[in-house]
Amino acid sequence: MANAADGIVSRESVVADVGSGTGKLTELFLDWGCRVFGVEPNEDMRREAQRAFAGRDDFVSVNGTVEFSYRTVMDAARFAD
Repeated sequence: MANAADGIVSRESVVADVGSGTGKLTELFLDWGCRVFGVEPNEDMRREAQRAFAGRDDFVSVNGTVEFSYRTVMDAARFAD
């Protein structure tokens, strides 16, 4: 599955995993070296992802929905550094 990311994402990629749930896809992106914003409206699922990726500086948990805007993700990426 790691080859599925070739040419699509790189270590410099910033990914918004919208509807990230507990972080299964998020984990793949992190393993590929991406910085990931996990956008999840469900508090219980978001909390599980926060526990799974606690202490990682390449993961940001966001309380949001599909309506969450590109601009908001980009603003968060700029201020997370």
